Amino acid sequence: MKFFKVFAGALLALLALIYLVMVAVNWQDVPPSDLAIKINEQLDKRGSIADQNNAYIFFLGVSAPPDADPMTMGIMRHKWLEQEMAKERFDGSDDPLAHDYDFKSKRSKAVIEFAESCSKIDAECLKAFEQGAEIIDEWLVEEQWLLERYRALIKMSEYEEIVNIDVSAPLPSYRFIYAGQRLLLAKAWMLADKGNFDSARTLLEKDLSFWRMVLANSDHILTKMLATAAVTRHFKYGNLVLRRIPEHELPDAIPGSWHIPINLSERSMRRCLVDEWLFTDRIIHSIKDEELGLGPWGMAWWKIVKPFWQSQDSMNRYAEMILELTKLYDAPYPSVPDAIAKSELVGESYFRPFSRIFNATGDVYFTTYFPSTFGYALRIADLEGLRRAALVTANFRARGIKVDGIGEALSTSDIRDPYWNNSFSWDEETNSVVFIGLQPNERGQHSILF
Repeated sequence: MKFFKVFAGALLALLALIYLVMVAVNWQDVPPSDLAIKINEQLDKRGSIADQNNAYIFFLGVSAPPDADPMTMGIMRHKWLEQEMAKERFDGSDDPLAHDYDFKSKRSKAVIEFAESCSKIDAECLKAFEQGAEIIDEWLVEEQWLLERYRALIKMSEYEEIVNIDVSAPLPSYRFIYAGQRLLLAKAWMLADKGNFDSARTLLEKDLSFWRMVLANSDHILTKMLATAAVTRHFKYGNLVLRRIPEHELPDAIPGSWHIPINLSERSMRRCLVDEWLFTDRIIHSIKDEELGLGPWGMAWWKIVKPFWQSQDSMNRYAEMILELTKLYDAPYPSVPDAIAKSELVGESYFRPFSRIFNATGDVYFTTYFPSTFGYALRIADLEGLRRAALVTANFRARGIKVDGIGEALSTSDIRDPYWNNSFSWDEETNSVVFIGLQPNERGQHSILF
């Protein structure tokens, strides 16, 4: 018993000594790195676009009632958000647009059924369009106000988001924007169906140009994904529109932006990763013990490990990590598959738990809670393959190639998969040109109806 008492005492003394050494090593945090300072300075460059010219401000007011001006409402919400962000704690109780206008409840049963039939852009959706001219006309009349609102939105050519916003701040109502885009594409279908090919092409051109502009200027990952989804929707619905145009008219009816590759500024994740850094930096440096909500045992454990928590060191490493991730995500298309695969390991290399004494708690935290972004990068990169698949389909239709000749035409076409330079696939069952991208499962499989 005496031996065990001596052993236990020595062990406790050793643990106490180790703890004190760790506290000494972590006595002071490091200063901000040059890279962290440079990222923070980017906040000072914001605000160069006047509210009335900024499509993001329109986003903030897009869900206002039909008789309200969305830009006026967006400007009001922007000023309100700036006031709220200046406070110590965000309080959303005075939001000028606390509730979205419920446009779906005003729809007729026929319009609701039509919209549901096109939740997926496939043969069933095509059938609904071909048989639903009267319903589409009814829909366009019912929601003319929303169509005009969306058309006003896509006329805008500048976009700048509010960055470093509070997590509890309201987001724009993206379902309104999605509904507006579907209305516009339905309008383009009707124009093409009635022989007004130039007007249909103009609508398609404005729609894609706007979303590619937003894609290039998005700071929030959520908005980047919204723009990615809008571009995806554009090509698939746009293909249905072009199917209504005769072969001899089709070469001139294909929008010019369909011929332009998705460029690096459009697909780059750099701005979104910087925004994630700014948001995380604000959260990490504002942590207060009383706000953690850990409970008695959790707080006791936090008191023990808190001395090994170094906020600035974590953010310096985070800054280096996003710089490396940006380089990987921005690789040329043939290198993207390998580069994105490598990106999955980047987080582990920067925040390896228990690999060092300094900032040991920060390493554990960031390894556990750091959000993965490679899935978003996959989705954005696949847009170029989708663009090419839609373009080659339209080109074949313009050349008068028949269904039984598509397979051979694809094998000899210069328009090919952007990653491996393979020809696109042909699905005989659905009569579709198929692009299989990097995204796993169904999300990475894009079919363009011929």
